Amino acid sequence: MVSFDACEGNPGALTFMCQAYMGGGMRNALKAEHAFQRVIDAGIRGSRLYQLWNDCCGRDTEFALEVMEQYDIEEIKRHIDGDGCYGEPFERRSGDETD
Repeated sequence: MVSFDACEGNPGALTFMCQAYMGGGMRNALKAEHAFQRVIDAGIRGSRLYQLWNDCCGRDTEFALEVMEQYDIEEIKRHIDGDGCYGEPFERRSGDETD
């Protein structure tokens, strides 16, 4: 089970994790668990987790979970590293749009 220790004291990462687990009921909590486990196992923690949510996904928690589940880990890391200061935003893949 993913622990809040993965936030490494970063309040933005904690906000992201809380929103992901608390929004949408049990189904969403299970999706969040899988997604967080995947990126945390790849070393994306703390401020990098926050950058993924904030910089790369525009604080769109559902989109961030999709990215964490479906995108290649190396691609996620490249986006987080971005220009060295801010992460590079992901563009939704065709078919990812929700109305």
